[in-house]
Amino acid sequence: MSSSPASMSKSKMRNKCSKPSLAANDCPSLIIRESLAEFCSQTVNKILALHLSNFDNRSQRTNCLWAKSTTTVPRVFRAAECWDEENLPSTTKLVLSTLNHIEASKEKVDRGYDVYRRSEQSSTVDPSLAIAQLVEPSEAGPVVLIGLDILPQGIFHIPVSLSEFVEGVEEANQQLLLTPKYAFTDSHVDTSDSMSSPMGQCRKLWMVFPPTTKNLKLMKQADGQRAKLDRIGKNLEGGLVFTTNSEEAISLPAGCIHSVITLQGGFLIATDFTTPLSSKPYTAMINAGLDDSGAAETFRLEVFKRFLSSVDYGLACKHEVLAITSWIGTLENIHPYSNDNPSWKKAAFKVWDEFFKKKETKELVCVCGHQGKAKFGDHFKRAHMWQAGKVQKRRLGVELDTVDDEKQRNTEVKATQK
Repeated sequence: MSSSPASMSKSKMRNKCSKPSLAANDCPSLIIRESLAEFCSQTVNKILALHLSNFDNRSQRTNCLWAKSTTTVPRVFRAAECWDEENLPSTTKLVLSTLNHIEASKEKVDRGYDVYRRSEQSSTVDPSLAIAQLVEPSEAGPVVLIGLDILPQGIFHIPVSLSEFVEGVEEANQQLLLTPKYAFTDSHVDTSDSMSSPMGQCRKLWMVFPPTTKNLKLMKQADGQRAKLDRIGKNLEGGLVFTTNSEEAISLPAGCIHSVITLQGGFLIATDFTTPLSSKPYTAMINAGLDDSGAAETFRLEVFKRFLSSVDYGLACKHEVLAITSWIGTLENIHPYSNDNPSWKKAAFKVWDEFFKKKETKELVCVCGHQGKAKFGDHFKRAHMWQAGKVQKRRLGVELDTVDDEKQRNTEVKATQK
């Protein structure tokens, strides 16, 4: 383990966006074989069996699958953009702080972090094993610590260069993970867009898939089961594979299905955020039933919270067509959820009331095509605000994954000028 801060190459700092660790023209099988050279053949063959493209040589079909289902493809940035350099902790400091945190919390009922062994949460495993496995890894039983609270909140953030692709807002839930070599995170979907970076000597292998209708359906079928990647991985579409190290930070869009293998042990830091465009993948997640697929009820609460935030930002940032389309497309599930969660419904009322007050809102033409002579606000409240039933999808008149926000907005402006 190195006690020096994660190295930041000066040449890379001159680039706007970083490349994944392995060469851009490496074929997926080469990336997998080289990365997993010290892993058992069973693990190597499992990953080789997946339908994966390398990061930079994606096919047009793969690009379309990502573009239609979420905000952007995953992006890799220079980690230096995400850190205030004076706050970048050394590996030695992280290890000592973790040991102190483990000692201070061992008598508490809620330690503030979770311990996993073989991808299963365990309250009986000694968390200090995760530290020991940084020196002596165990392929049979890696121990992972998630949610370590040993760093100040806000020292890791989304890079400004992300704005070239999508505008990130509402950063929250900074987390620190300790993962020894051989640690494997099975296929899952997070509750938000995320930015993460390995620290020190840590290296990761990522397998990521877009939240297409097919992929989300497969994830729902595997809900509650172990070994999801083994069960459904061969059937997932649009997959990408790449590695990252401490010089790189990866942005995963909302709804992204991902599995991760730790190639060299260490710490990983992550933070959540949302975007004005994220309502689209949230709609797909909710309609696929993945909003209630988390280990706790908090997963569903967080999905709907992020969905509403994204709608709010979309309405405020000239992406009102997408926000409105997402809301209408989710109504069948919004209706029962809002009835069970009055505080969320109150917050949603506030979002829409603020939007209806805008002068430009009065000139909008609803995407459903059935507004008639009514003003947009009156029509939306009557037809789309809280109504239940599949009739909403018929009223929508447009598939969510085909919405071109700019084109639709121009169409609406022309319509109001006639």
